[in-house]
Amino acid sequence: MALAAFELERWLRRHQGDAKFPIGGSGVPQASLAPFLPGSAEDWERAWRTRADDATRGVQDAVARAHGVAAAEVVPTQGATEADVVAILGLAGSGAHVLVEEPAYFALLEPARAIGGRVTRIPRGPAQGFRLDPGAVARALTRDTKLVLTAQPHNPSGARSPDRDLVEMAEACAEVGAWLLTDEVFADATGPAKPARLLHDRIVTTSSLTKCLGFGPVHIGWVLADRDATEALDRAKSHLTATNPVLELVLAARILAERERLLAELPARRLANLRLVEQFAVRHGLRWHRPEAGTTCVVALRTPDDVSFANAALQREGVLVAPGSFIELPGWVRIGLAGPTATLQAGLEALGRVL
Repeated sequence: MALAAFELERWLRRHQGDAKFPIGGSGVPQASLAPFLPGSAEDWERAWRTRADDATRGVQDAVARAHGVAAAEVVPTQGATEADVVAILGLAGSGAHVLVEEPAYFALLEPARAIGGRVTRIPRGPAQGFRLDPGAVARALTRDTKLVLTAQPHNPSGARSPDRDLVEMAEACAEVGAWLLTDEVFADATGPAKPARLLHDRIVTTSSLTKCLGFGPVHIGWVLADRDATEALDRAKSHLTATNPVLELVLAARILAERERLLAELPARRLANLRLVEQFAVRHGLRWHRPEAGTTCVVALRTPDDVSFANAALQREGVLVAPGSFIELPGWVRIGLAGPTATLQAGLEALGRVL
């Protein structure tokens, strides 16, 4: 099956640098790498010559300490997107029956389609209050189901399934031999979070350094899974990139050691930005969803043509939002909550002029 274009990524990449008010992104601003760099040429050479296995173990140990799991349950990857693909390849595979939430982030949906998976959608849109119903998941499971794919918190709405719902879904998966994958790349937005992996042996989680820590260019992510699944995940990973870049692994381990400090300011900034979006929606009489977690939220427009609206906002006022049509939510736009508050405030004022 031909791969579909990743329209959201194309849109943001094409316009991010030129926008005056880039408020549609999903992550924090890029962090400074300087505190984590080797201090001398000799230190750089030592890092460069680190054995790949040793560098991998360094990240496994750092992730394990950060998330309270065993190092053997950590599979490092090149970012969260590859982590999701590794899980889909390793735990589902070609022709498997897979459940995917709707709307879903591209990296959860398209790889499952591309490998020939038989995909069943589970709605969690505006009609459901963006809630993923455990009962709907259980009813859709069959003996052929291998994987259930969800983002927790949900991208783009920021809705979060409570732990009891995740456990209920995991129990239903266990009955048919399926796995529940939760992409948790946004989970740390309200403070260091414990992964859903700890709730049940059939839950697999993915995350990275990108969205909440601000180290996307380092391109290191991970899958957390029960040891019964890690062999299949390692095998799938070897078919994508046999080893992760050593220097990035060395840097990632250093960054993860400072995870709590790096996350310290994000919850307060997110809350301040959330208030701004709420005031904006009320002022303009717009429907919106108040996110329980994560770094994004969604606002409904007065027009179903969100792409034309987003183009108009960009051309007239230099405001960059994410069109809902690129994330299976036509008629809405996604707004980021993790950027500078001053930029968001000015961007919302400009967006109001477009409205």
